[in-house]
Amino acid sequence: MAALRKKDIHIAPIYQQLQQKSQRGEINVGEASWETKTVARMVDQLQLRGNGTLLTHLPVKGRRRELVICPGAKRKEVIQNKHNMAHLGINKTTARVMLDWY
Repeated sequence: MAALRKKDIHIAPIYQQLQQKSQRGEINVGEASWETKTVARMVDQLQLRGNGTLLTHLPVKGRRRELVICPGAKRKEVIQNKHNMAHLGINKTTARVMLDWY
């Protein structure tokens, strides 16, 4: 999954800058997509683990949760896996995805 993040057009600029910086600061995304800019604004909540996992820490259902930032190439698979766990409808599947993934 880390390799997909490095190649994802929306996540790669953030991923690279987090790897290069040892301290927090503003992430420069220039003329990036709205998706890249949205994630970049969460710089204080982002964490890059040693194994390449990119996380954000956001409140979900009243408590602070660690959410994995999902690369675009894996989104369909993640949604399908959550759906297959219980064959839920669109709203419930989306809610389950949002408990673990951003």
